[in-house]
Amino acid sequence: MAEALRFIEESQTWIYFILLFVGLIYLRLSLIKAAELRKAVFGLERERSLSRLTQAAAMLALIFAVAVAVFVVANFVSPAFQASGYQGVVQTSDSQSTQQGPDFAAPTLSPGNGMPILDCPDPNVSFSWPEDGSTISGVVEVRGTANSTAFGFYQYHYMLMSPEASWNVIAAGDTVVIDDDLGNWDTTWLVAGEYFLRLIVTDTAGEAAPECVIQVRVVPSP
Repeated sequence: MAEALRFIEESQTWIYFILLFVGLIYLRLSLIKAAELRKAVFGLERERSLSRLTQAAAMLALIFAVAVAVFVVANFVSPAFQASGYQGVVQTSDSQSTQQGPDFAAPTLSPGNGMPILDCPDPNVSFSWPEDGSTISGVVEVRGTANSTAFGFYQYHYMLMSPEASWNVIAAGDTVVIDDDLGNWDTTWLVAGEYFLRLIVTDTAGEAAPECVIQVRVVPSP
């Protein structure tokens, strides 16, 4: 089902073009049959023209309904379905990181303070913006690289710099990103302070590459 939804989302422009082309054909046919109906004199001739006009009008209505359905699926159903899938993966992964430890790349904790170690050992799992130590505010365009062999998906999280804090999902994606836009992080509602930002890339087998963790400072928007 996910593949079908993604196909509709990615091909919606071509689907609209095909529907428009077919719709123009039936619109022309409707106009022709309407003209024939006006000119018809005999009852049998009028019935035949009316029947063909009704069929053409029904096809136009069907084409319009399909176009509306494609729009709803491509712009609402598919994104919502993918988002729920990502959230499910994130929740499963977080659960595995707590229960199984090394099976999922959870943040490495430094001795004594319960804080993740700031490190980005894999260049294929890295942030280019914000950089470690940056000061940010408002809606931040997060950029970086999310790539791996047999790439599955990526996700990134934030956490207040506090031993009692926990990771919060910001966004996820299922396409390889090379030093480009990973998504937006809205910090406007966060309390000003120091935060960790974490990027995780997981392959199709569910194995996560070494994660990237950086530190940023969130300040109020000007």
